[in-house]
Amino acid sequence: MPLRVCDYATELDISNNKFKKIPKDINSLYTMQKIDAKYNQLGAIPGTLFRLKELRQVDLSSNLIKKIPPTLPKATGLLDFDLRENKIRALPAAINKAKSILRFDVSNNIIKTFRKQAYELTGSLDISRNRLNGLPPIGAKQKATLKKLDASYNTISKLPQTIDRVSFLRRLDLSNNNITHVPESFGNLRYLNYLDMSNNDIEEIPNSICQLKYNLVELYLSNNKISKFPKDIDEYKKLRVLDLSANQLVKIPRKFAMNQSIKHVNLSKNQLEDISPVTDSLLIHFLDISENCIPEIPETIKNLVYLETLLASHNQIRSVSDDPRNSFFTLLNKRELFVSLTVLELVSLNMDELPKAIPNLRLLEELYFDDNNVTQFPEVDS
Repeated sequence: MPLRVCDYATELDISNNKFKKIPKDINSLYTMQKIDAKYNQLGAIPGTLFRLKELRQVDLSSNLIKKIPPTLPKATGLLDFDLRENKIRALPAAINKAKSILRFDVSNNIIKTFRKQAYELTGSLDISRNRLNGLPPIGAKQKATLKKLDASYNTISKLPQTIDRVSFLRRLDLSNNNITHVPESFGNLRYLNYLDMSNNDIEEIPNSICQLKYNLVELYLSNNKISKFPKDIDEYKKLRVLDLSANQLVKIPRKFAMNQSIKHVNLSKNQLEDISPVTDSLLIHFLDISENCIPEIPETIKNLVYLETLLASHNQIRSVSDDPRNSFFTLLNKRELFVSLTVLELVSLNMDELPKAIPNLRLLEELYFDDNNVTQFPEVDS
């Protein structure tokens, strides 16, 4: 491709082609701000690419690139660099000098080592779906300014004791690893508001995570071996999302009812029988209690006036005909309740009939009641 045709261009899109290389004289395109070359057969990045002073965004994802040139820090204006789905084996040693990059994506590569210099990036780093088995310690004099880190889908088994030195970290995704222990220093990450450690081997929620209660907004701990709720759950004043699904929970602490900030709760696939503390938490919008051992949903669920999604499938809730006094089904028959519901899932509850008021749920968009004994729909009131 003759680059002279692009002399004054600001954007270049050559994605979804069969290019095998980028011309070395790419640096002649002085005005270039955005390059999209994803889905090609590129095997290398010319070091001259990073001499383009106006360059802001580069997408080289889904290629065959094996190495990031050491000239990366010369791209002083680069903000967004996407290298996911390549053959990259290592981060460049001078990655800490690429100060301008706010989003650096090297996910889906074959990187085995996390360079400690990467902590000094100033934005986000996605190094998920690689071959990391650990994260390195952070030096006492190191200026760790990273704000978002996604290291999910690796084989990380241990976190560094000095993790708190990445003190500006706001978002951390360590899901789908082999983590069993969280260091005490973790609790010093005072700006952390998003934490995902689902699909690991954690047996209890450590005090270090509990120390984050004043800032956490979203907490995901699904698919672990946790048997108890976070300590002082009522003090998580900013928490909006709590996912403890697929664990070994048998009891919800009464203190849960005192937390009026949580809006999204997923407690599916546990061993719960009584969910009354949850139904006393009035601001819940999303509630998943499916696949537990719940015999009855408490009457207080009627107070969840903001409830939009209720997933209650695969429990032991008695059907309408077996126990007409069952509070949940009785309440469902009252048209003035559950007026905000948009999704209702009642799969495999051994129901003989649907609650009569279901057709009157005017906002309902999705209704699931497969694997029951229902023979007809209730009539719609005129």
